[in-house]
Amino acid sequence: LWRDQVDMNYKVWEPRIKLISLFIGMIILSGIRDILYLGFGFFLVFLFALVHEVDYRTYMRRIFHMMPFFIFLLLPLSLRGGQGFEIEGLMFGLGIVIKACTGILAIMIIVSGQEEAIFWSSLRKLKVPAKLITIIFLTTRYLVLFKEKLNNFRKAVYSRQFKPGFTYKTFKTYGELSG
Repeated sequence: LWRDQVDMNYKVWEPRIKLISLFIGMIILSGIRDILYLGFGFFLVFLFALVHEVDYRTYMRRIFHMMPFFIFLLLPLSLRGGQGFEIEGLMFGLGIVIKACTGILAIMIIVSGQEEAIFWSSLRKLKVPAKLITIIFLTTRYLVLFKEKLNNFRKAVYSRQFKPGFTYKTFKTYGELSG
């Protein structure tokens, strides 16, 4: 009943309000240190994404691609100083991972509901410096080009009947594939 009276669909929100709310949310998220509160925040953002039908497969694919980075982040933090395993370092690293996953999901929620041109114009209307907008634009463009090149390389490798394995040749191909 109340949903009919008030439009709760985030896709019709003003783009500037979406960007400001994302910015404020990321500031609040970065200040939280307790794992339980971070987990609760992630749970709330995840529920918001489910209610508004964000494609969770795309989200899981992006998180899966970030897993090697997360693992290499957790290892040095949990083994500080070479003195053995430290639970404080592991909890600190897990906090960073939860913040990153929550941030990625929040950005996907905000950006998925609007066109790219509206996003850039809303940044301009918020008086974001032109140089910063250019940096963000070039970064996103570079990532799209990098993804296209990676997909083309994968197609080329697998069209030549590449078989994954534990040999010198496969590691050479993996190295070429990873850059």
